[in-house]
Amino acid sequence: MFDSPNNFYFWCVTGISVLVGVDTVLRLWTERHRFPKDDLSEEDRAMIWRIVVFLIFPLITLMELNATEVGTRSFGGELSTWSYGMLWYEAYPTALAKSALIPALFSGEFFILCLALSMLPALFFRPHPFLATLIGYTVSFVFAVNLIIEPVIALTGMSGSKWYLALNEGAPEQIMPLAMLHLVLAVIYLMVIRNKSVRLWFSELTRPDASDRLKAAIFEYRATGDSARTLSKLGILYERAGLHRQAREQLKVLEKHHPTSLYTYFLKALVNYGQRKFDKAKAAFLYASDMAHDVAITGNGLGASAETDKFRAQLLAAAACSSFAAGEIIQAINLSERALELDESYLVARMVKVDALLRTGKKDQAAQEILIAVHSGLTLDLENKVPLDVETSFELLEEMESQRSASEAGKRTVLETAGKN
Repeated sequence: MFDSPNNFYFWCVTGISVLVGVDTVLRLWTERHRFPKDDLSEEDRAMIWRIVVFLIFPLITLMELNATEVGTRSFGGELSTWSYGMLWYEAYPTALAKSALIPALFSGEFFILCLALSMLPALFFRPHPFLATLIGYTVSFVFAVNLIIEPVIALTGMSGSKWYLALNEGAPEQIMPLAMLHLVLAVIYLMVIRNKSVRLWFSELTRPDASDRLKAAIFEYRATGDSARTLSKLGILYERAGLHRQAREQLKVLEKHHPTSLYTYFLKALVNYGQRKFDKAKAAFLYASDMAHDVAITGNGLGASAETDKFRAQLLAAAACSSFAAGEIIQAINLSERALELDESYLVARMVKVDALLRTGKKDQAAQEILIAVHSGLTLDLENKVPLDVETSFELLEEMESQRSASEAGKRTVLETAGKN
């Protein structure tokens, strides 16, 4: 089996998947407290993806191999050789008529696609968000692998796959209907998973709190119109509900109608961070921080208030998070220190500084920062607060903008009165 380079690569994949699978099982046990909660974090969802890819999918692949063997025997043939490698398998049917080869090869795929579809009705009973996410990711991954990934891999010439055998040894008159069927099913699959209504429904199951807030924001948007505040709030909640494409659409509307608004740069920073465009996110957070300072000064004429300092500290800490994620460790330390100068009790800034100090090997300084946080009474709970606490930040932003609007309205009133006199 090792005389082919492809097989060597496949067995390397098997070895890696075994190691990651064992690590996933250990983490499932040690971090089992994370999953009973209703509000799953992005780290929890990443862990669920690991469960799907390295624990559930190997079982489904084994079931597909067994179903292929059963299908081959039902057509009067048998598997001469087969290999199973966790995330892949190879099966070589023999003693089959040429017209029966393709149905035998794809009998296992037909079985697991039907199995995946049979999981979907469970979602209509609104299971726990962890289970709903697990089912949704499993079904999505199974369909993506069989309808998109495997046909694309076959085009690269990987030997041993069912597509390779079908194209090279199957009946020619069956190949085109098979390809067209997969193409149609792949298009339908992509249309379904990109459908806004379907994604919103799935968000209701997996992120119930964010989804409820999103519905309220949509109702508010329809009632009040497209102000910068409502558009930004709607975009933020789309992002938190996992509807990233809709969040980007809201950002485009904001940039078109309110290009200089602080709400626009706030949403822009969050969307870029969610897309892992950390350099752009850092730039947007820093620009929003500077803009918040300017707004505070021009809004009340007295300089920055305590609320402004807290808001800027959160933006600077978010910029520090972005710098750390981009590998700019020294800049992350500098930005976190600037945030702590404005609000020394802000936990995110403190913990970013700790992580950056540990990355540079300054363990004593990191320990000192942790002691300061503990003595300050901070809980060290950062869940759903990285790169910043969105709800608190948006409330501070609303307060700043309302004060600025009131100040500008007062100035206009004074000018109008002076003009009349």
